[in-house]
Amino acid sequence: MGDREMTNSEKSILWWAIIGGIALFIVMVGMARAQTFDGPAELPRSVPTTITPTITAVSVPAGTNIQTAVNAAQCGDFLSFTAATWSGLTLPSFPCDPQHWIVIDLGGGKIVLTASNTSVKGGAFVRLQNGEITRTTGTGVVYNLISPGAGAHDLVFDRLYVHGTSTDETVRGMELSNVRSVAVINSRFADFHCLAVKGACGDTQAINFGLDTVAQGGNYLIQGNYLEAAGENILSGGGAASYVPCDISILGNRFNKPDSWNQNDPSYVPVNREPWIVKNLLELKNGCRVLVDGNDMRGAWGGFSQTGFAILLTPKNQNNLCPICAVTDITIRHNTIKHTAQAFTFGCGASDVGGWPADCGRWMLHDNSFSDLQFSTCGNPCGQFLIEIASGYGGPAGSPVLHDFTVTTNTFDLDSWIRPTNCPSCGHGFLLLAGPPPGSFMQITNAQFTNNVVFSGNYPIFGTGGAGANCATAVSSNYSLLIPNCWTGKSAFSGNVILTAGAPARIGLANWPAGNHILTAGQSVNGN
Repeated sequence: MGDREMTNSEKSILWWAIIGGIALFIVMVGMARAQTFDGPAELPRSVPTTITPTITAVSVPAGTNIQTAVNAAQCGDFLSFTAATWSGLTLPSFPCDPQHWIVIDLGGGKIVLTASNTSVKGGAFVRLQNGEITRTTGTGVVYNLISPGAGAHDLVFDRLYVHGTSTDETVRGMELSNVRSVAVINSRFADFHCLAVKGACGDTQAINFGLDTVAQGGNYLIQGNYLEAAGENILSGGGAASYVPCDISILGNRFNKPDSWNQNDPSYVPVNREPWIVKNLLELKNGCRVLVDGNDMRGAWGGFSQTGFAILLTPKNQNNLCPICAVTDITIRHNTIKHTAQAFTFGCGASDVGGWPADCGRWMLHDNSFSDLQFSTCGNPCGQFLIEIASGYGGPAGSPVLHDFTVTTNTFDLDSWIRPTNCPSCGHGFLLLAGPPPGSFMQITNAQFTNNVVFSGNYPIFGTGGAGANCATAVSSNYSLLIPNCWTGKSAFSGNVILTAGAPARIGLANWPAGNHILTAGQSVNGN
């Protein structure tokens, strides 16, 4: 048959088919983005496995030396031990593969660190489960109970009780720097603390990572654990690093600092006449693509070098030893945070010795419940503001700016004693701001604070000082001018419900950006 020209009807059908195909492609791209992004933040690209295939069951006779048995294991072995007490364990690191893990079931037994080295180290394609990892009492400061070390990878830690003692200084339950692809699940971490004034250490964590100097760590799953530490329950960064760990999922854990550690609480019992050094619940100084979802987080108070924030996103070129350090693509959602002095800090600035981090942005914080804030025993100092958002100024060309963050649909509820109706002259607020003034290349950009519920306090939004160098200082009494003076680009402060409950008359509707709901106690959004 010869060629023929398409009819108008056929051309129309082809045209709409092309249009439909393009539309379907756009929808599919949008759906893919929705699954990989939450607002401005990219979600983790990978999650480590918790499935560890084995093919050979090995029942280890009672009394067998654990290290001897582990050294003799073959890829694919499931080693079952009878409960006993051992002095340490180096996990096998010979080349197994994803289909042939070595599983070490401690049978409820205990690994006890008897000196200052690490209890558990090493490992590749190894699962350690069903036992206790601790230290002896009264042997001085211990730094890491579990520290796989550089090059370790593909590890699962499951149903473990990892703990210090109630009276000793134990710095970390687990150190994951330079380690890749680790799942920590269904475990309990407790009694990690350093003593104030008289102690030999100054900071503690249940789990620490982000100090990668040999190999890039990351691809971590921390899920379903109890995490207790006086310093930061989880900390990423805080020292020298040559890599940024990425793809970290922190899901469904219980973060806790017991009230009995709080020197202002009636349940407090001092150890060696000094309190444990308390800081924050979660702090990220170096990391990317981090998802913090569905956690129950409780307990933080001031009185040491911190003022009791629950969450800190503060990329830091610590002591100028980490110029690559960045905190990017962070999603914090669906968490319950309570009994803390303050809610969160978003910061981007130079270290104490002048070094700037690499990047600070693409952060999403939504659908979180903050409650029992500013509780009556939250410390001295307790801090006066629930939220701090600050970006440094005066840096050289190319210095990073705080950019592309969204805080939306969260609730921030004060403890009843400090609400303005009960404390009308307390001088508290909900947002402390700092940043370069308009015209600076370092001005905060693409900042969104929308659809949140907050108590205003008597000084709802305030600048940190710095005179004319701080965007929040010159116009601090008029919030409708303050926000655009500090934030540029696609920024917004709208849709928020702000409960004034007796705040001074100077904080009137005219002083707030349009689109917010400024209410007194007992008033609803629609005025009923």
